[in-house]
Amino acid sequence: MLQAFERGQLLRLMSESAGNVSSAARLAGKERRALGKLLKKHGIAPENFRHS
Repeated sequence: MLQAFERGQLLRLMSESAGNVSSAARLAGKERRALGKLLKKHGIAPENFRHS
């Protein structure tokens, strides 16, 4: 259940930041590297949120 909540928050952050990990980390109050590790843990690819 906690994993699902964490994943949902990460998806929301990535959507709000259009796939920009640095911006998402700032919004979450985390370091970029820590957020990157969480994204990898949950199999979330930032490029899937980037708009062309």
